[in-house]
Amino acid sequence: MNATYILQRQDLVGRKLNVAQMKKEWPFLLEPKFMLNHLEQLLGFSITDRLEQSLAEKRETMYEFFQSRASTVKQLRTELNTVDSEKPAIELIRLLMGYFGEKKEILFIQYEVNMVNFCEVCCNLLNRSTIYISVGHPSAS
Repeated sequence: MNATYILQRQDLVGRKLNVAQMKKEWPFLLEPKFMLNHLEQLLGFSITDRLEQSLAEKRETMYEFFQSRASTVKQLRTELNTVDSEKPAIELIRLLMGYFGEKKEILFIQYEVNMVNFCEVCCNLLNRSTIYISVGHPSAS
C-alpha cells in the first residue's frame, strides 16, 4: 500500500478517477483500513486518533448543546434519554441524527441475538459497508 501511494495520488488527482474507476483500479481504497492509511499519509496524522481526541475535548459541550435543544426536538429528547456513556462516539452520532431528524435505522440495525441465530445475523450484516456491533443494552444500537 505504501509503495503505491504516489501512483494512487497520481490516479486519484491527476486522472480524476470517479468512484467506479477507483473501485476498479484501486479497490482496496474502499476498505476502511486502507482508506484511513491513505488519508494518514496524505494529511500527516491519523484521522481516527484526531477524531477521538476531538470528541474527548468537545463531548461535554456537544452534550450541553443537545440538552439545550431537547425541549424543541422530540427525536433528540428520545435519544438523550437512552445515552450510554460507555460509547461516546456512537452516542454523539445518534444525537446528531436525532437533532437533524434522521432515522437511526439508516446507520444502526438492532437485532435480538442469541447463540442460535448469531451466525445468521452476522452474515446479514456483512453485506453492509461498515459494521459496529454492540453487545448489551438495546440503547447501544
